[in-house]
Amino acid sequence: MRMTKCCGQCEGCSKKRPAAYERATKGRSFIGVASSCPVASRDIYTVFNPKLPTLQFSPSPLYANGWSNLLRHYPGDLGSTITGILTYGVQIGYRGKKQCYHSSNHHIHEPDVISAKLAEDLNLGRIRLASRPSFVSPLGLVPKHDGGWRRIHDLSWPPGQGLNQGIPDSWSAIEYTTIDAIYEQVTQAGPGCIIIKRDIKDAFRIVPVAEDNQHLLAFQWNDSTYIERCLPFGLATAPFLFNLFAEALHWILQCLLPAFYINHYLDDFIAISRSPSVSDPTGPFDEVYNRVTDYLRIPRNSIKDQQGTYVTVLGIQIDSISMEARLPPDKLCRATLDAAAALNATSLSIKQTERLTGSLAFCSRVVRLGRTRLQSLYTFQAAFPHGRSARRRISHEVRDDLEWWKDSLSLFNGVLLIDPCRRSITHLYTDASNAGQGLFFFSSKSISDCWQAHCHQLHPCNAASLALAHAAHAHQVAHAHINTTEVDAILQGFLLFSHHWLHHTLVIHTDSSTAYTGLRPHGIEPPAWFSSRAPQLNAGHLKLLWNGLSANTRSVYLSVQRNYEKHCAIQNLSAWPVSRQSLISWLTSRLLGNSNQKAVKPDTALADLAALRSYHTDNFLDDKLFDTKHFRRLIDGARRLNPVTKVRIRKPISRVTITKLSAGLALLPVQPLEMTANLLDDLNFAAACRVAFAGFLRLGEFTYKTEDLNARSIFSATKLTRSDVRFSPSLDHVQLTLKRSKTDRRHEGIQIVLAKTGDEACPVDALQKLLLLDPKEPNAPLFSFHRKPFSRGNFLSALSIKLRALGIQTDGYSGHSFRKGAAQHAHDSGILDDQIQVLGRWTSEAFRAYFTTNASVLYKLNHQFQTGSPAPLSLMLPPPSPPPS
Repeated sequence: MRMTKCCGQCEGCSKKRPAAYERATKGRSFIGVASSCPVASRDIYTVFNPKLPTLQFSPSPLYANGWSNLLRHYPGDLGSTITGILTYGVQIGYRGKKQCYHSSNHHIHEPDVISAKLAEDLNLGRIRLASRPSFVSPLGLVPKHDGGWRRIHDLSWPPGQGLNQGIPDSWSAIEYTTIDAIYEQVTQAGPGCIIIKRDIKDAFRIVPVAEDNQHLLAFQWNDSTYIERCLPFGLATAPFLFNLFAEALHWILQCLLPAFYINHYLDDFIAISRSPSVSDPTGPFDEVYNRVTDYLRIPRNSIKDQQGTYVTVLGIQIDSISMEARLPPDKLCRATLDAAAALNATSLSIKQTERLTGSLAFCSRVVRLGRTRLQSLYTFQAAFPHGRSARRRISHEVRDDLEWWKDSLSLFNGVLLIDPCRRSITHLYTDASNAGQGLFFFSSKSISDCWQAHCHQLHPCNAASLALAHAAHAHQVAHAHINTTEVDAILQGFLLFSHHWLHHTLVIHTDSSTAYTGLRPHGIEPPAWFSSRAPQLNAGHLKLLWNGLSANTRSVYLSVQRNYEKHCAIQNLSAWPVSRQSLISWLTSRLLGNSNQKAVKPDTALADLAALRSYHTDNFLDDKLFDTKHFRRLIDGARRLNPVTKVRIRKPISRVTITKLSAGLALLPVQPLEMTANLLDDLNFAAACRVAFAGFLRLGEFTYKTEDLNARSIFSATKLTRSDVRFSPSLDHVQLTLKRSKTDRRHEGIQIVLAKTGDEACPVDALQKLLLLDPKEPNAPLFSFHRKPFSRGNFLSALSIKLRALGIQTDGYSGHSFRKGAAQHAHDSGILDDQIQVLGRWTSEAFRAYFTTNASVLYKLNHQFQTGSPAPLSLMLPPPSPPPS
């Protein structure tokens, strides 16, 4: 087998390195050596330790040298990581208490099955008798889909104290490939494409565990204590650790089989021929697949092999001839029986409801109208009281929907991957202002048609103008944010004209970026709890409503709303709509505190009112109560009773510190190929520091979270990307486009001009080096870290490390430090206050809190005040004298 070496920077590398790797690692860092840095040791998952002796009589069949050979050109260090795991064993990631623990086995119906499986594992060297005190967890049996049994090691038992609770959640997180990605590849390959599915045998059981971790994986059987020498089913980090091997195999196969789309879901590998051909591609695929797996000594599970134009993938049958996805017969039968069993019961527990809802939600992906028949179940589930033992009587609405699932599931099973009919095209135009809303629609033959070509034949019945003053919900809308009014205009279009658009392709034209983002195909869907609050609203209405606020704001508001609901339940008050009595009772307890909660700050209580008001806005409830000045006076009373005595110190980062933080830019190589992963991280960090300072950026304006990358279209429309940097022809400045900003209420975008200074804090030079030495596609994030997102936490962690390396105490430095430092530098440089406000894009007087007049200036002013003449230029502020003894 021959592979061509690749630089890792070109387009070819990005294609050869599967996206599955980025999903699987979730952006986390992992290394194969123990780190000497105390900060790194907390944040980085050490997957193997070379300080240990090499494994003797390894239970793994995998050939370490083979993996190293085939991964030698992998654009990253995955090859050395896998070789290290096979040489020294894997570290399972346990960070809990180092103590012995013992749990008895769960009740096992088939003990002979356990004995047989243990005898097989003992013979293969996958388990051995324990020779030291161990962490003993219970065994259990779970049924497999093929009718067999799987032995599991319940490492989460007892609840809250099991071994898995000692493993950081972020180390076990993994994101799998989706069925939608498979659909897209089948669609691109075309009707009649061949789908091939192969399975790895024993999966986790071929990955060896390090000898110093094996005692943590102990169990007892027939009065003997055994320990696992391979990854067991039931370990939190087992999927992530095994997936490192699966990703490596994925990359190898993709390199050797360019005529196929390659996917994997843990131990399942799915290949799709890129184009239909006369000859069956299964033979060429298996020739390479078998040679690779034999060479790497990966055991194959041939019993599960499937290939052809009709294959079950991730529990869904895909038919590439009819281009349809449907439930396989076994899942269809199981879902029908589940619905029938629920109908035979008079009540359900929360566990039964969750299992039933989850099963039917899976089915709804390929069952037409299935999602519309889930709303009552979501509402039913959300209304359960706290406590796992609670039961609820099944409502009439739930019974109606369950009857549909039982009787109609087989009739509506299957969705088309390609729409076979040519639909009529309708264009809807909407706009809104504080005075009213306007909308019109017309039919055309192209989705790119413009209204000017059709305005002369537009019928009056195809248009409407709505004055907000006469709307049925005038009070709510008249005081609504412009984004809400824009989205409501689209909703009014659906309410008035949607009966004209049945079976049409609808193109919506709006100048609201909020509506645009919410309506995109990959827009953010509202969660079930939000949908359950307004079951009478349709899916489109709910989606627009949910996206009217950011996800972070929704999360904060939900926490406040639940706190309010809990208080009302304790006080036996009706929660919604908010009444004067319930609001006074809750606000008083929030401000003064009680046995159930600590007192909150007055500013927090003021923000809490907005959270309750938001609920009223979402549900068309009157919100005049929140304008009552009585509540503001209660909050002012709390300020007088409890004045702020401890102010959080927020230090500014000076321009001198920016120079020190980014000094490494001058020492970087001049060619991209010479850049290592650490140098790339330093480059991105230093460039971000200079740009954040020069542009008065808020931390959220240039950082992002891992989940933000899941929807690339939304990311490109809201976050800073490489395409947002524009150099002037003379290179004397850069224009930076902020698509979303805190004070940009209409989401129109803000242009920030960064001037070239040519010194050691120059943002233009930093951006030039960034684009030269770390080239990426235009829609890539402007700044990034290697193997982890450029998130707020990761950036601040890097900042703390850099500051400590410079001998600077990190106390008081935060995300505001760059913006605060920029404002202070501007003030010290003699820039007028209103000009500072413009530079920092402040819309209120809050900017004055970001800088102070330094002591030297105050000294000179006071000197002039008392003497009538300016202080000498050479006059320096003397140090304060000690108080008299």
